[in-house]
Amino acid sequence: VNKERLVQLAAKTVLVPVRLGSLYSGVDAVRAHLTTQQSRYTNLLAHLNNAIEVSVELKATETSVKVEMSEATSGRAWLAARGAKRNAVRDMAAARLANWSTVEGVVANLARDHKADPKGRTQMALLMNRDQIADLEHSVSGLSKQVAENGLAVTLTGPWPAYSFGGETT
Repeated sequence: VNKERLVQLAAKTVLVPVRLGSLYSGVDAVRAHLTTQQSRYTNLLAHLNNAIEVSVELKATETSVKVEMSEATSGRAWLAARGAKRNAVRDMAAARLANWSTVEGVVANLARDHKADPKGRTQMALLMNRDQIADLEHSVSGLSKQVAENGLAVTLTGPWPAYSFGGETT
């Protein structure tokens, strides 16, 4: 199943995430797995019922870190431009972190469940009730306007299968 089909299915129904490459020797093996894991899947389906996963991220806009190095006419000018670019990237990272707690607080309060990015980036997976997506989109629009003055944008993607909320998959 390709990504586009998964997104279409996730928009319509609950998808239970399984580990990529899970192989079973046949229908009986699948039945045996589902029987032994029935309680886990029942709880997981209850948690994921009528919900979708979306991702929210705070990013630098393309123009916020733009420093023209090609205009440097000497080695000294090129080094100065490279230093300016490095400083701009550092400053943008600091601005993202400074604004992330506001974004995180707003979107996490709208979600049924949420998970921060394990790598510490300014990104979060949200498990949203399907009927609250419009509220989330409205909030993200407001947040984007708020952080735009700092050269940042809040992006929202999905719906996705709820991979982040499937727990340990076997």
